[in-house]
Amino acid sequence: MENLERVMASWGDVIPSKISGISTDRLITSFRVWMEVADVMSKKVVAVEANRCVVSAVEPMSKNGLSCIIVLDDGEPVGILTETDFLRGIAEKQRGFRETKVRRLMSSPLLSVPGNLSVLEAGKLIDDRGIKRLPVVDDGRLIGIVTQTDLVRALTSYGMWRDVGEIKTA
Repeated sequence: MENLERVMASWGDVIPSKISGISTDRLITSFRVWMEVADVMSKKVVAVEANRCVVSAVEPMSKNGLSCIIVLDDGEPVGILTETDFLRGIAEKQRGFRETKVRRLMSSPLLSVPGNLSVLEAGKLIDDRGIKRLPVVDDGRLIGIVTQTDLVRALTSYGMWRDVGEIKTA
């Protein structure tokens, strides 16, 4: 307890605290406010209508160096078309990608998130669902995309510890 008090005193007014115990199952962070998805998302997102041919989706992905494209139906996000979806189509011996509609190969239903969702909550969604990308929407309108990599970078910047004992040794 003496070491903990010394560490807390050295932090001064940076992290106001009241010591009531030294062990917890909750995460302690070095930040007061969590970043939101909108803070770390990429605004470089490309979309295609679901009724377009697959080739119309591949061209902008290739041109922009993207691994996915968001699929829209009447302007609203309804799916995502990834490199994996294309490979699955090839493996299933799909022929005629000029005739095949994006809707046939896309992954859906689409899980999208609002820009004000915390990166912690978004990271949990990605982990729980086993997905790598989350389109970010505002009032049903696509405004960006956040990837697993974006979220991992943001979360590792928080310096998360499981209990106060880990802070003492840091």
